[in-house]
Amino acid sequence: MTYKRQIDRLPIIPADAKESNVTCHYCIVGCGYKAYTWAASTQGGTAPNQNKFGVDLSKQQGAETVAWYSPSMYNIVRQNGQDVHIVIKPDKDCVVNSGLGSVRGARMAEMSYSQQRNTQLQRLTDPMVWLRADAANELGRCTRPRRTRDGRSDE
Repeated sequence: MTYKRQIDRLPIIPADAKESNVTCHYCIVGCGYKAYTWAASTQGGTAPNQNKFGVDLSKQQGAETVAWYSPSMYNIVRQNGQDVHIVIKPDKDCVVNSGLGSVRGARMAEMSYSQQRNTQLQRLTDPMVWLRADAANELGRCTRPRRTRDGRSDE
């Protein structure tokens, strides 16, 4: 079992999972990743026609199999109001990183906001709305004591 995430088993990505190309957002290099999402209530199978990678997962996989992903590449997030599994793994066809993941980039899924996995709960989930009048009042509240202290007149 993975200690940090309390995960003893990762789900198999089903053959019909949505696949998207994403770019790592941690630096300027632009390493390519594949993001796979599917409903939280479903899972793929071990037969080649039941998983996204088309391999027989009932047999031992090679050391550099495309079907492998780590717990840090997995999470459960909300998309369009629904819970979905998400796997973000390095893209082996990307010319920039050739399937290799950086320490930070390979954790993009883990660093996504998730109530189910208790990750990134400090993040804002709704935009903070500021009205222009609120901003002007806040600016005045902060600058008035300073102007008074420095002997400047408000007139």
